[in-house]
Amino acid sequence: MLRIETKGSPRQMGQQLGEAFREWFPQLFNHFAKWLLADLNRFRPVIREIDALLLCHAPELHEETLGLAEAVGVEFDLMLGYRYFNELRQRLPPGCSGLFIAASDRGPLLARTCDIEPDIGAETQVLWLKRPAQGQATLIATYLGMTGGVGINEAGLGLVGSSASAKPPAQPVAGSDQGLPTALFNYLLLNRCHNLAEARALFQQYRPKGKGANQILADAQGHSMLVELIPGREIRCTERRPDRDWQACSNFCYSADLTPANNAAYQADAYARYGRIAHQVDDYLMPRTVAGVKQLFTEIAQPGMVRPLEHCSFHTAYAFVLELAHRRMHLTPGHPAKHPWLEISL
Repeated sequence: MLRIETKGSPRQMGQQLGEAFREWFPQLFNHFAKWLLADLNRFRPVIREIDALLLCHAPELHEETLGLAEAVGVEFDLMLGYRYFNELRQRLPPGCSGLFIAASDRGPLLARTCDIEPDIGAETQVLWLKRPAQGQATLIATYLGMTGGVGINEAGLGLVGSSASAKPPAQPVAGSDQGLPTALFNYLLLNRCHNLAEARALFQQYRPKGKGANQILADAQGHSMLVELIPGREIRCTERRPDRDWQACSNFCYSADLTPANNAAYQADAYARYGRIAHQVDDYLMPRTVAGVKQLFTEIAQPGMVRPLEHCSFHTAYAFVLELAHRRMHLTPGHPAKHPWLEISL
């Protein structure tokens, strides 16, 4: 897993990222968006619509993309199209898992595995510590070059998530065609919000489009909620049950009416990982400690105890545990059974 810390203006931080990892981008363009390289002109109208969204809601991302494109040596439209390739063309959603624990030996904890297709190396993932000249510092994990990610901001607000496929709505909600990509949602959550109340206000303003996701949003005070971002639907927020000190997500929708009936193997993978989490946490078999969460997430990493190699569609690119109160991340830059846990403080 790649790591970088950037500082300064958005354009300067984009340049720093591009200069550090310039040699990676041709490979990434070819893997994720070969179709974009082959016919960029076809996608320019949509790319310009996305740029208009950035200029309206997060103009610093426009500037960051300019700096990134300059450093890598490609035109702006190609770089922006790559950064939002999920908006231009859907891919098979990967299989990630998330868990929140309200109280542990180190306060509220938020954890995630990133499980991706076997033909994608863990090196496509980057841990990006951003310290802008203006705005909140953030520590996020994401695909190299992407604008949105999961992680924590300096206010102690944390975000983890997993991809989710869902039934399309019979009648999309009004204005959903003018919604925001999930990656832009995630950027706004960690760069504009300081608590769950501000996040709820953000959800009331916009609708999601593009790739669907299940996400857990939590803060340093021990509050959490599960968020379902399903294109064409209103955002659904589920507060943590009062009888539980935990909340989890995987690659199926919490709301029963959203889960599609097809792709049984993918659903089986998601429920296997979620089932192990629920069994260990709800029955208090897992200690409420950072070490306990690390062990559980080693067990659900792929391949591993829950999903052996012969049943794996994905492999774990990294795992992390966030100490929200201390703004600290414990990270394995690869499969947690094969890599030591590192500590990074925001």
